[in-house]
Amino acid sequence: MIAIFHCCTSCQSTDVIRNGKNAAGNAKFRCKSCGFSGVIQTKRV
Repeated sequence: MIAIFHCCTSCQSTDVIRNGKNAAGNAKFRCKSCGFSGVIQTKRV
């Protein structure tokens, strides 16, 4: 099984929550640790 973790591009934390979508339809996320908001990278483990 593949686990997908969303990782903040600002602080590298995995403590993020979904925060809507951008104009292109990509999911936006907000980091609970640093407050960064935007489209972020995913890590597959």
